[in-house]
Amino acid sequence: ITVGDRNRSQVTARKAAFIERLRKHLKAVKMTDVATACCVDLCKAATFSPKMTAEGPGLRLLALDLVGDLNSRLLDPSKPFTNSEGVVEIPLMSEALAALCKLDRHFVDTTLLEKCLSRTSFVPFQIAFIQACHKLASDPEIPPRSSSSSRSSSRSSSSHPHPEDRPSEDEDDMANWNVKLKELYPAIASSLRH
Repeated sequence: ITVGDRNRSQVTARKAAFIERLRKHLKAVKMTDVATACCVDLCKAATFSPKMTAEGPGLRLLALDLVGDLNSRLLDPSKPFTNSEGVVEIPLMSEALAALCKLDRHFVDTTLLEKCLSRTSFVPFQIAFIQACHKLASDPEIPPRSSSSSRSSSRSSSSHPHPEDRPSEDEDDMANWNVKLKELYPAIASSLRH
């Protein structure tokens, strides 16, 4: 083992330990608010990060490990995430949804779309999702998605392919989003004006 390899493994171990501490605090009582905000910021930063760096796994891969935990913490209708005054944190949910969409739109399409945009969804989720869509639509930094045919197939043997290795289904995805948004918008338009 060379010095460079040892340093890389130490950096990777520190990153993994940090992610595990965040995950632990998402479920704890004491530091939940701080850990949740930190996870959202981490996901937002990861949207600008490569998957791999010279030191090991990039921030993007580390953030993808938190997607499920963040989903259960921020988007639980039985216990919505609130600030110290007891107000549901719609801006934080919106930032998280926009970042999650950039990191793993397939997860958003298959897991969060129905949770946030059905007529029976918790209204703050609906508002947060529409605000996230607005952020995404007005973001000039979103790179175009490329098809998976130009990527190597070395990682595609996994039962859960990496988000960037899945086939691009942008037109179908967006058509589904458009239908949901058209159905939902009249129901929450008055809430958006406040």
